[in-house]
Amino acid sequence: MSEKFFQDNSTAAVVEAIEANLYAFGTTQFAKWSRMSVHDEAHLLWFISDMPSPMFNVVQRARLSPNNVDGIITEVQNRYAVQDLPLLWWVGPSSTPLELSRHLTAAGFVPSGETIGMGIDLQELDIPKQPQNLEIRSTRDRNSLLTFARTMCLGFQLSHSVLEHMIDQVVAMGCGTDGPLINYVGYLDGRPVATSSLYLDSGVAGIYNVSTLPAVRRQGIGTAVTMAPLIEATRRGYRFAILHSSAMAHPMYEQLGFDTYCYFHQYLWPAPTEQKNS
Repeated sequence: MSEKFFQDNSTAAVVEAIEANLYAFGTTQFAKWSRMSVHDEAHLLWFISDMPSPMFNVVQRARLSPNNVDGIITEVQNRYAVQDLPLLWWVGPSSTPLELSRHLTAAGFVPSGETIGMGIDLQELDIPKQPQNLEIRSTRDRNSLLTFARTMCLGFQLSHSVLEHMIDQVVAMGCGTDGPLINYVGYLDGRPVATSSLYLDSGVAGIYNVSTLPAVRRQGIGTAVTMAPLIEATRRGYRFAILHSSAMAHPMYEQLGFDTYCYFHQYLWPAPTEQKNS
């Protein structure tokens, strides 16, 4: 998708953009972190780190055939097993072969979750009123970026075993001011309580890292911190935005006007009971 601004709102084109933005985010942003290696191959996109957590060891964008799928799955498992690492394999709408999920489960992978690919025409964006005591700022320096990273981790309720690694990864990606990556922090009465990120690629505005501290949910804060990057994308001329939603956040995004276009299924290996200390 070479054009700067996405124009085709057909379902097929939106699904392609949802995937393209996600994969571009990984290849460009994760590569900035020295503890993770990014491998962008024609048949597979994969990320490997030195940490025994599936959050940092991921396989995506499989373009395999029925003839080679089982052999490549075994190769991938061996690659991570050598370093005693678990991995998370994403099966997206364009992943092949069509029976990839069945091949993964036959190889010992277990279903680990689902994310929902959603999109919205920014020309139809309806901006709700923001809570009066909430201020949303973009990160501008290392201190504000650290605030973003810590708040995001707390909002996602990440375990202590991955929290510091995630903060390190976020800091490595940089502050983000003019794009393509911009991070936002929502401050409630001066206290950081929410985050979101804008990633501009593949002609669309990708919304990532939307989190709200559990203690202040259901107050319109998640909606407001999602709107900030959407407003910025509109200001820059983007006409379409996409995101990858959890089941819990799905109703909120529907209320904002996002439509559901596709699903991503995650598969974990080895099964949790087999992991040593992930």
